Amino acid sequence: MNLEFSSTAFSRLELLFGEDGLKRLKNAHVAIVGLGAVGSFAAEALARTAVGRITLIDFDLVGETNINRQLFALHSTIGKPKVEVAASRLLDINPNIKLDCQQVFYHQDTAAELLGGRDFDFLIDAIDGAAPKLDLIRNCLERKINFISAMGAAGRSQPTLVEIGDLLLTSGCPLARVMRKQLRREGVKKGEVAVVYSPEPIAVESCDPESCEEEEREEFFQRGRRRRIQPSAIFMPGVFGLLAAQYAVDEILNSSL
Repeated sequence: MNLEFSSTAFSRLELLFGEDGLKRLKNAHVAIVGLGAVGSFAAEALARTAVGRITLIDFDLVGETNINRQLFALHSTIGKPKVEVAASRLLDINPNIKLDCQQVFYHQDTAAELLGGRDFDFLIDAIDGAAPKLDLIRNCLERKINFISAMGAAGRSQPTLVEIGDLLLTSGCPLARVMRKQLRREGVKKGEVAVVYSPEPIAVESCDPESCEEEEREEFFQRGRRRRIQPSAIFMPGVFGLLAAQYAVDEILNSSL
């Protein structure tokens, strides 16, 4: 079955965005780094909004603990690579979508391989580790890749408080605070890093790198966030991912593609 972008499947998008807008989305190339809870919602939203090319980057496999919040996590997909499960689902939504699946862990040593020469129109950072997230932001700024970065969604329960803002103006998010301070030291200025975040105080105590000893803080930035069981429900990362996708679509529609 061959679905064209002007077919019934996407006709309501054309009513909303117009013929030119739909064409922009069809020709756009968006990368999503991290296909966990936030990334899965962002990927699905982009596919259902007729984005024509998506690069999916994630090294991980679907686990049973992902089921409560990740779209690609089902009992039938446990143990499978997230990029493969995502690709199958997105192609079922739009058989014409062009996918580039990279089952690779993003970090400073793989950045050139994953970001170099891929002509992204937009990138969504849905990484949950601080060290690779910092490196990805640095690379996007250096390579002039338009992007948005997702901050911490776990430990919260009020999706109506989630918003998009400037990283340097965020409040209430421990991860954003750490990122903000580090990037400010490196010379990042207001208006350079858009983020989706929540100012809602976290409901359960979690690791705050700023309260760690110097050795632990150094480890945090070298290896990323420590893997702890994070309290979470689908509402929060779902909204994070949808807002990130909506921001990407707005940027594409308002760009000079």
